[in-house]
Amino acid sequence: MSDGVRCLRMSMDALRGGNYSSESVDRNESAVMDYIHGYYKEALNRLPDSLISLVDKAGFCLGFLDPISNIIANTAAYKGAPSQADKQSHQEEGRLVKKRKRSQAGTKKSSGSKSEGALGQDGEAISAEDSSIAARSLDGLVTFLTTYFRYLPYSEALRYLRLAKADLLVAVRLIEMDRGTKAFTIHQLTTKIALICAALSAIRPKVIKSARAANDPKITGLVYSSLTLASRLGEVSPLLATQGCLRSSTLRRLSNLSKQGMHGTADPRELMYHAISRLPPKTEKTPLPYDLEVSLMKVLLNRIHGFYLKAISCIPAPCLCSLYHRGLLMAGHCYGPFDPVTNIILNTIWYDTVFPPQRDFKVDMICDEILARTECRSLHGLITFATILFPTLSTYDAMRYLLFHNARLDSVISRAKLDGYETSIPPFDAYKAAADVAKHPNPHALANCATGLFLQEGEKLNSLLEVKGSLSPDDVQTISISLSQRYDRPRKPVRLVQKLSSHASGVVSHKRKEFEAHQSSIRKRVQAALKHHAQLEASAYGKDYELLVICGVNDQISKDGKLGYFDNYDGYPYSHINVWARLTGPQSSDAAPTLFFIQCSNDSEDMDSYFLCVPVSQSSEDA
Repeated sequence: MSDGVRCLRMSMDALRGGNYSSESVDRNESAVMDYIHGYYKEALNRLPDSLISLVDKAGFCLGFLDPISNIIANTAAYKGAPSQADKQSHQEEGRLVKKRKRSQAGTKKSSGSKSEGALGQDGEAISAEDSSIAARSLDGLVTFLTTYFRYLPYSEALRYLRLAKADLLVAVRLIEMDRGTKAFTIHQLTTKIALICAALSAIRPKVIKSARAANDPKITGLVYSSLTLASRLGEVSPLLATQGCLRSSTLRRLSNLSKQGMHGTADPRELMYHAISRLPPKTEKTPLPYDLEVSLMKVLLNRIHGFYLKAISCIPAPCLCSLYHRGLLMAGHCYGPFDPVTNIILNTIWYDTVFPPQRDFKVDMICDEILARTECRSLHGLITFATILFPTLSTYDAMRYLLFHNARLDSVISRAKLDGYETSIPPFDAYKAAADVAKHPNPHALANCATGLFLQEGEKLNSLLEVKGSLSPDDVQTISISLSQRYDRPRKPVRLVQKLSSHASGVVSHKRKEFEAHQSSIRKRVQAALKHHAQLEASAYGKDYELLVICGVNDQISKDGKLGYFDNYDGYPYSHINVWARLTGPQSSDAAPTLFFIQCSNDSEDMDSYFLCVPVSQSSEDA
């Protein structure tokens, strides 16, 4: 993926050229810890003496309520089912608790010492630094954000937590606002996974890589009670609304609620509505950190990848595999006058129609390295279009507009004008600049079509996709003929490619045979995985899946997630593959194709011994 990575690095270098300042990680961490310590002081003032000793064990400032409520709720939930050993220790600690200042709970101990007898379940000593409930809460908060949001670096998670005053859902909302998403609910699988990772980080930081750590009762208990109480916000809020020290009966009620399971009929948006009410007031705009620019760029690139997967599924597999794969990878960029998927399809069909290949080459597999390069070029073209058209628009704001409007340039233009930005050049020049930067094979022709021919043909294509969801071979042929008839070809003849030397021809022939052998091997693995999945599914619609196209292959998947040459001197045993496939059978002819994720062995002598084949659910907006 060297060319694709190079394109992304070009974009990152462009960002580095701006006047961006980095914020101190230490400053953000210190500020967040100050907020957390303040919450513990307030929570301790509301808890009865009998529960103070439990705060350091289970009162994590982690969950989907406000921070103080999270501390109280987690402590109450833990109190609900103490072990026999805990009961004995609580009786001893109760006599000492009143002597300890409430304000000391949750603070960091000296980093140079160890807590006496503090051992994890695996026999590992836990440092006093790790045993601080406030520090471990911070670890959990950061882990949740970096797990839930793709490409969010540690430094940015800390910055958002500082802006949110260590309130997890407020931080989530701030990130959603920057990324143009509104996807968070507690019912998403991503939310549960992120919470499990956060609990692992907070409760068992020394054994976070252990597979069995996730089954620790403390982990499962925290996850279960957090999700349960969040789903029962209407019952929980009145209990915690009482001012002053909470009664034991109130805490027992809270503990009982935490064990009743998630409320299936709860409004999934209610939690975020409450979080929005806690959003800090707008502050003066400060220079943006570089990490934020890069993370937004990665999110935008990931969304562009989704557009390409969708476009690939809309083009009939026979047409794509026999002809249009070339146009897709060479000129199927996602910028244009319509939505990105329509632009990709239109640019692809137009280029292969007007500039046809000299020789056909049928494929079953879209090379993911070249697809990644095309996606990076589209990203660069989108950003260039917006910043060239509006010269005072920063790269960061251009990316935000593109995220907010799903890379629709017409919507980006309207939004920028509403915000007071003024254009400096006509759209033709902006399209040409975008195509130049994106290394389109014919920038001038693309700019002409984007501001003329495509406007009518795109409307027809949009109508077809809205009605049918995907195109038929006849639809593609109709669009191709219309584009060919209406395209005003340049008067100068297109210069033919110079004939290859015998050596160069031999290299190309060798690469082609190498690709075909690799493609054949991947196809066999994919077909075996699809057949196995169909048998397990026992679908009434058909017994097998028809492979449409292989749209992504990573054949360098290591064992146990190891990275680097020295960790993988034995090679890479697995491949990860994305494919579009459709069930066969009389009732499935009009069924929409399904995107599959497949993991299979790279051992040519043992291809069927281990594989995983699962449908890919629709990604969240952040994906």
